[in-house]
Amino acid sequence: MTHLKILVIALLLVSLDLFAEEKSDTAKKPSQKIGTVADGKNAAAVLEDIFRAYGSGDVNFIRERIDPQMIGFQKLLDEIALEANQCKQLKIHLLDTQIKAGPDLVVIQTGWEKRCLELPNFTPRLFAGKSTFLMQSSGSGWVVNGISGTNPLSASLPISR
Repeated sequence: MTHLKILVIALLLVSLDLFAEEKSDTAKKPSQKIGTVADGKNAAAVLEDIFRAYGSGDVNFIRERIDPQMIGFQKLLDEIALEANQCKQLKIHLLDTQIKAGPDLVVIQTGWEKRCLELPNFTPRLFAGKSTFLMQSSGSGWVVNGISGTNPLSASLPISR
């Protein structure tokens, strides 16, 4: 039993020593790129472009700027096409937007209001919510990797009054 204890202690010490070496190696590396204000502004501009394309029903533009590996990608595209056929003059306004930039990643937290005229009677509708968008820099620009909260790009129910 004492041999087993000595073996376990020796393995723990070796693993701690290896962990310490890994930490010292990363400390010697030059500082990694950090997110800049320009990264946040560029990602927010792409998100605004996506909302404008959503308002005009341009599903292909949106498809190019959303990561196809995002969970719910096809369902989101289906809902965008559905709402483009049900609502006209659709506009999304962002409220209280906060942007956090990291290396090749930007998180955009925002409240939003979506207004449209619903067919067939052109009934005015107002939808609202709060969302968080995860944007990632890719070779072709910024793409949406994830959406949490209430999704402004999905078919919505009107605000109850």
